[in-house]
Amino acid sequence: MPGFDLEAEYSPRDLLLTLGLPEDARGGAWFQGYHRYGSEFYVFATVRAPARPEGERRDHWEGNLLRWSAKQGSWRGDREIEDLVSGRFKVHVLWRREGNPRFTYRGQAVAGEISDTSPVTVLWDFRGAPPPGKNL
Repeated sequence: MPGFDLEAEYSPRDLLLTLGLPEDARGGAWFQGYHRYGSEFYVFATVRAPARPEGERRDHWEGNLLRWSAKQGSWRGDREIEDLVSGRFKVHVLWRREGNPRFTYRGQAVAGEISDTSPVTVLWDFRGAPPPGKNL
């Protein structure tokens, strides 16, 4: 497991350094929803303000659960989506409030509800972890 501290904030650069990524692996779509590195996935959520209408809030907290939307155009049959929700890989979830450049490490999660829509939505369950803290 990477050396992330639960509820700690990380800049995108800090995240890549913490993971120990070689220079040639630091580009691309790292912070655009989800990324697989080795045998682990990293999910990135941007949570919009609760005052927004629900239709405008793609990623949002439901108590200790995170309802998250994958990339536009994703669908349940995508191999990467199937791997992400399969339970065969560790899934680390990082989130940020809209407008905040830093991500908060929430911990490992398992997929609960999974939609058959495009984009795919997943209800991430943190299995017994306390509700998100100060950054919520």
